[in-house]
Amino acid sequence: DALVWRQGLRPRVRQTVAGEADFVGQLCQGSAFGPALDAAPDLDIQRWLTDAVQSGLLLAMTAAPDQPSSADDC
Repeated sequence: DALVWRQGLRPRVRQTVAGEADFVGQLCQGSAFGPALDAAPDLDIQRWLTDAVQSGLLLAMTAAPDQPSSADDC
């Protein structure tokens, strides 16, 4: 699996790490952080968060809305 995102206007791509595809897939389907993390028991979340912030993959986190977000937000 590969992960593709933009860092500013620059496209980025890299191979996913263990559990990342499941975690990000759950988030894109509107799951909250906790349930998405539960779906990816192999993901080293401390390492992932550090890398995600440094690479621009993760820009912000907000409290869960009353209604699930659409996959278009991912």
